[in-house]
Amino acid sequence: MEMEHMQQKNDPRTEIESMLTEIRQETFRAGYREGRIEARISIIRRMRRMGMEWPMIEQITGLSWQDYRELQEYWPAQTS
Repeated sequence: MEMEHMQQKNDPRTEIESMLTEIRQETFRAGYREGRIEARISIIRRMRRMGMEWPMIEQITGLSWQDYRELQEYWPAQTS
């Protein structure tokens, strides 16, 4: 039984499967983060169009004006 476990541990397929799982998980986390950022940008844009002042937007979203400007640099297409 122990020999079988050692063979599995050194099996390149097992290592590749493990790496692929890790890549999938990181890709999912990155996509999730990007989606959350894009959603916040969209909400802020709508608030601005409704005439909300920045202090109220900051209180609701938790993002300062500077944070928002930095997001504009990172996601320019989302913040025009």
